[in-house]
Amino acid sequence: MKKIFKILIAIYIIVAIITTISLFTYNQYNVSQIGNKVLLKLDKEVSNYKKGNLLIINSKDNYVAGENVFYCEIENKKCNINYGNIITVMGGDPTINNESISKKLILGTDTNIKVIPFLGSIMYIFESRWIYLFFIVLPVLVAFIYEAYTISKEVKKKK
Repeated sequence: MKKIFKILIAIYIIVAIITTISLFTYNQYNVSQIGNKVLLKLDKEVSNYKKGNLLIINSKDNYVAGENVFYCEIENKKCNINYGNIITVMGGDPTINNESISKKLILGTDTNIKVIPFLGSIMYIFESRWIYLFFIVLPVLVAFIYEAYTISKEVKKKK
């Protein structure tokens, strides 16, 4: 029984750390970015990539014609993830699907992409405000209060 409890605690700690890191590394488009890696959680089918997948994409500064890229399309201050092929690069901004897209909105190319099935859906769940509050913050707060209570009891006992 103790072994199962320790395994569950270890899984909880791993999930809490990954979720917190993902939330702290959001960029202005609410996409997690760590260095030149973008963690993209798909909420819809995009090209050959299924809904709910987690994509680890390499971002870079210069793009060339012919590359397939993931990019943000801003609607109502929200980033909608799209996928397209760069047709031309003129004046610094590439043309994707017959639209000129700012390089700032390009998340990365699909070369050397890592796909982790279903993990994007799981991360969506844990990154929601209420789930994060009830499953990550509250248990840590309760554990902290319990430890503080236990320490204060021990200090009083020694006096």
